Amino acid sequence: WTSTSTQVSLPVGESVALNVRERFSNGSSVEVTDTAAYASLDVSVATVDAAGVVTAVGPGVTTVEVTLDGFLALVQVGVTATGLVQTSPVQGEGDVATTRETILRFSSPLEVASITSDAIYAEFAGERLPMNLHVGRNADVVTLFYTDGLPASSRVRVTVDGGLLQAAGGAGIDGDGDGLPG
Repeated sequence: WTSTSTQVSLPVGESVALNVRERFSNGSSVEVTDTAAYASLDVSVATVDAAGVVTAVGPGVTTVEVTLDGFLALVQVGVTATGLVQTSPVQGEGDVATTRETILRFSSPLEVASITSDAIYAEFAGERLPMNLHVGRNADVVTLFYTDGLPASSRVRVTVDGGLLQAAGGAGIDGDGDGLPG
């Protein structure tokens, strides 16, 4: 028998269902996901339930053991911290209107209560710009709407504080791109 995935990569807070099939010498197979047993070797990284659903808990790597009828299969699970994956406008982009908002896209949903003007803010010439934060429907997009427009011909710095902003479920986010919270 085999598990269809021997490696899984997930951001914190996401889940994936394993699919386990028993293969016979005649080439046929049958799904046995519901009858297999599962165990995570490090539940601080990922958990697995009785149905084979793996949930990413914290950054790191662990192994999920899948057992059936005395046989063992191993699934390596890599978990990354939620991080910033896209900004608009991008750094150095020209011809940006002074009324332009800033859009931040994250790799997985954020804890809405942690999205504050201390966790995400914009500055020009060392001063914070007045703005409103709008959280997208899935909590993985945050838009900064500037109340006074942006200063003309200027460079605005947007800060995402990985120590304050949290992923859904309360885990820290990767604010500096190293794959770890903070």
